[in-house]
Amino acid sequence: MSSLSIPNSTIPSPLDSKFEALSISTLKDSPHVTVVALNRPRKRNAMNSTMWREIGQVFHMIGTLGDGCRCVLLMGNGKAFTAGLDVSDESFLEMQNLEDAKESKNGVDIVRRGMAFYPKIKAMQAALTAVEECPVPVI
Repeated sequence: MSSLSIPNSTIPSPLDSKFEALSISTLKDSPHVTVVALNRPRKRNAMNSTMWREIGQVFHMIGTLGDGCRCVLLMGNGKAFTAGLDVSDESFLEMQNLEDAKESKNGVDIVRRGMAFYPKIKAMQAALTAVEECPVPVI
């Protein structure tokens, strides 16, 4: 199966420059379709903390800016839509180091480990909720 690639048929959006891990554009033939592409192809679009934050931001904006957007195409640049969570993300490693420092003599404190990860889970859920609550259809 080949990956979807439409860079020659899109026009960059003014929003595009505001995001590091996403590319935002509109279709030339359908200017009411906004393309949001996960843009970390070398990592197979693995989702790091920056991408999670940006997904939430862009989906809160799209359809509310008077941009004429009627539909969003969510895709991944490169060979994969997404590889999932980027476990090499430094913010996750910092959390792991914090957890390792709190290990007791009797083993790992599972509750502390879970509570340290809880804010990350809430941020990820907020991003997915923004996609779900986008005022225009997301494909």
